[in-house]
Amino acid sequence: MLDRGKDLPLYRQLEEVIRGKIEKGIWSPGQLIPSEMDLIKEYGISRTTVREALGVLVAEGILQREQGRGTFVSEPKFEHPLTEATSFTYDILNKGRKPGSITLFAEEVIPSAKIASRLQLRNPSRVVMLERIRTVDGEPVGLHSSSIVRALVPDLELNELRKNDISLYEILQKRMELHLKEAVETLEASVADERQSQLLRVAKGSPVLHIERITYLENNCPIEHVDMVYRADRYKSVVKLRVSTKELK
Repeated sequence: MLDRGKDLPLYRQLEEVIRGKIEKGIWSPGQLIPSEMDLIKEYGISRTTVREALGVLVAEGILQREQGRGTFVSEPKFEHPLTEATSFTYDILNKGRKPGSITLFAEEVIPSAKIASRLQLRNPSRVVMLERIRTVDGEPVGLHSSSIVRALVPDLELNELRKNDISLYEILQKRMELHLKEAVETLEASVADERQSQLLRVAKGSPVLHIERITYLENNCPIEHVDMVYRADRYKSVVKLRVSTKELK
């Protein structure tokens, strides 16, 4: 039961109870939690209190509401590491899940002015553009659009890229023996447009994580530009920061 004598508001207490049940595995991902009325009866609280607690957990992505069905425990979000540039395939395999791809586009094209600028290209220059839906256990979670400088990958075959479930970085580093040194990423909060919503199976206007990456070779020459769009309900970015020992003034 909740303690009305505590300084902590009742909705916060209920919020902690629900978090605890999820963290302990009492309620598992995808499970329907008790209805608002069941929670009201069990804890002797008002509907407003229940809705406040559930609202916080829904906003954090811990719970999700489905119209006409109820409130469910959300699937845990996948982490996008910000400390090293790894491939999507590597990240998902490391989590014990099955990565996948659906290739939408793989062609040699003239890049847009924006991409040409990011890759420090002069006209006339061409890139190999690869657009893929990225999946985890068959569920679409992201949309990647990669542009690779054609002059730096003359032997890269388009038919090879058109195959689903390839690892682009594995091709570049192992088969083509290119040494990727570092990448610079820019992250922004955004919302899904109509095309993204259809491909990622989310409602138009749903929150998404937009990441722009530029990958460099050892000689500091940019080789790849990537636009990544991830479903915000399935992905989060995580960065480990070192606390500065410098005296703050």
